[in-house]
Amino acid sequence: MGRGRKQSSKTLYIKEQIGAISESLRDYWPLTLRQLYYQLVAKEIIENCEAQYQRLSRIMTACGTEGRCPGR
Repeated sequence: MGRGRKQSSKTLYIKEQIGAISESLRDYWPLTLRQLYYQLVAKEIIENCEAQYQRLSRIMTACGTEGRCPGR
């Protein structure tokens, strides 16, 4: 999320889970957005729908601009 914007607890939780998933799949780096997405869906952290895929894309873009993009 952009600077100055407060992140929701759900977004923070998703970021934590991305870190954990990325670390557990370190042997497979770099991970694609699709790989992360389906890991989150499989763990029932997010729903399998286009809106959640787009949300994850925004989260990962924010992580990249913040310099915190594990596994990518």
